[in-house]
Amino acid sequence: MSRSLLAASALSLLIFSCSPAQALQTDSTEIHVLKAYGAVLASQAGSSQWQQLWKRTRDAGYFDSRQPGFFTVPQEGLPAMVNTVLSAPDAVTAHQTTRAVFRHDFKQPVGTLDSAPVSAICVDVDLRTLPASTSVDPDSDVGTVSLLTAMPCR
Repeated sequence: MSRSLLAASALSLLIFSCSPAQALQTDSTEIHVLKAYGAVLASQAGSSQWQQLWKRTRDAGYFDSRQPGFFTVPQEGLPAMVNTVLSAPDAVTAHQTTRAVFRHDFKQPVGTLDSAPVSAICVDVDLRTLPASTSVDPDSDVGTVSLLTAMPCR
């Protein structure tokens, strides 16, 4: 093996062994644990996390009535509703290994999908920055978790 290839291999091994702990795998995490992370997020998420959520939601078109799926409730009421989705979800579904979709049904229409009224809101959350060993408690470091989008859903 050439000296440069050996050095590159050793460097790769060193980088890999010093990398952060394995990310939380939502597809192998129990639903009650994901719900607990949602509750912590609802109370602990920072303003930049919420700003990114609203930007991504707007960019995805969920505030545009010309789109196939959009919110019909007043925008000023959505932050409290999304907080409810995270703190008291009716369902949580693992998605793409490190993401989870939190869903809550509000019993009254909140938006439309393909011209049909829907009463649920889903919030897509990316938990990849949480190490698998992170404890679920009010001191959990959820400041790096990404609130991706909020959307009307079935």
